[in-house]
Amino acid sequence: MSSIAIGSNKSLPMARSKSDSSDDTGGSAGSKIEAANVANLLAMLNSGKSLSRAQLTQIDDYNEKKSAVGRVADNLPAAAAMSGIDLDTIGKSKAAGCPAFRGSRIYVDELIEWVDDHGDTLPSGSSEIDLINIEIAKERHRKWKIENDAKEGLTINRQDVATQILALGLELKRILRYKLEDDAPRRQRQKTEAELRIVNRKLVDEICSIMEKGSETWKPKP
Repeated sequence: MSSIAIGSNKSLPMARSKSDSSDDTGGSAGSKIEAANVANLLAMLNSGKSLSRAQLTQIDDYNEKKSAVGRVADNLPAAAAMSGIDLDTIGKSKAAGCPAFRGSRIYVDELIEWVDDHGDTLPSGSSEIDLINIEIAKERHRKWKIENDAKEGLTINRQDVATQILALGLELKRILRYKLEDDAPRRQRQKTEAELRIVNRKLVDEICSIMEKGSETWKPKP
């Protein structure tokens, strides 16, 4: 069993059993050593020993990195074991430009999310199957967009539109019939051309106001 001493003449064990050889940061030798170092520092801190500023920064950096990146693997087999995704799919994801591959590390949670969104478009080795998969993915994306737009209130039911247009047309017909057949003859008696223009302008404004009010329910929600 190997050991590392940090800030003390005493050495603390850092090796882990074979059955516990992987951790949340991917199970690599480097990440294990880093985790062991931080564990030793925390043990020293809990025992009442003072740590240097550099050692405290090391603890903070490790915790921040661990919470920010989630699980990290250093190779494809480790990523497969942690994600449950087969090696072939992981390799194709890397070739397709999956952003979960950064440097020599594979960010497992990002990989799972990316494969879930793009797995249907990965090459299968058959051009015919690939074309079918792409069309399936496009159709799935189209349906997802429609469903998402509906949830956000960005779509209008066709029947609702037809009903409201019919109601709006009937209201406009009522207004025009009253204004032009009943009200206009009375109001237009002995009026000058300028006065008739004012009367008709008011009628146009009233009709426009009714149309705007009728379309209020079609406007996107703020």
